[in-house]
Amino acid sequence: MAKRLQPEVQGEDHQDDLEILHSDRDVVIDGRAITVREYGFIESLKHGRAMAGFLDSLFELMRTGTEFTLDEVFLVLGDHADELPHLISPVCGLTPLEIQELSSSDGELLTMAWWGANSSFFMRKLQTRLMTETVKLSREAMAKLRSAGQTSTPHSSPQGTTREPSAPTQNES
Repeated sequence: MAKRLQPEVQGEDHQDDLEILHSDRDVVIDGRAITVREYGFIESLKHGRAMAGFLDSLFELMRTGTEFTLDEVFLVLGDHADELPHLISPVCGLTPLEIQELSSSDGELLTMAWWGANSSFFMRKLQTRLMTETVKLSREAMAKLRSAGQTSTPHSSPQGTTREPSAPTQNES
């Protein structure tokens, strides 16, 4: 039997849906209106090396198995403070030097907007890496099992007797 669709209820909050589709963040930094957006495909490839250390540290944080907080992300960002302006710059229109010269409050606001616009991008990168590592570990485990099985089974011993034709029995004459 067909099911009737219910009309949308007025006033439902679809903010999460909008954030998924449109992750741009608008902020005012040092008196200027700035839009922070998610990395584009080619951009992400161009900046992949600059992101590598940050992603490595995030990956280690993710491997703990617990959800990590924004405070923990900021600690990781602190470990990569030299790369951070170069990571943020392409998606906000400010130069790395302008970002380095921001006040603490403007720098934190810009960084939070950058993380908000790009956290799903980074999570996809981390999930891909985790799946790749899991597959690699599975393959290594299978290879170890196969090689352990091959070496742990003794080879057959050589034939102990020779085959010579036997003398015919009474019934075979």
